[in-house]
Amino acid sequence: MSGVMESSEEEGQKRDDSFVVSILMNMSTISGDANSTSEISSDTRTESTTPSVEKSSLAHRRLRSDAIERYKQKRLRRQFGKRIRYESRKNIARSRPRVKGRFVKTDA
Repeated sequence: MSGVMESSEEEGQKRDDSFVVSILMNMSTISGDANSTSEISSDTRTESTTPSVEKSSLAHRRLRSDAIERYKQKRLRRQFGKRIRYESRKNIARSRPRVKGRFVKTDA
């Protein structure tokens, strides 16, 4: 049994080692490719993103100005006057006993 366990452990170790090696090779390949493409595409990125940045900033300004306009219109429609929302609550308040304008409990 111990011979079988040792061989399976060795196979597992070999698989782990090959897996680590393949990851390291992929990382070196990716890092090498990333450096070369970033140098080439860095010039093209600035040229291609500049118009889109201007478009997005103009769109942002337009959205912001629209939002400010909506806020100003809402502000003009605000009502700070006294308004009775529930007629039933008003009727109950009228029927409750008061002393100097304050509600009091009735003696039972």
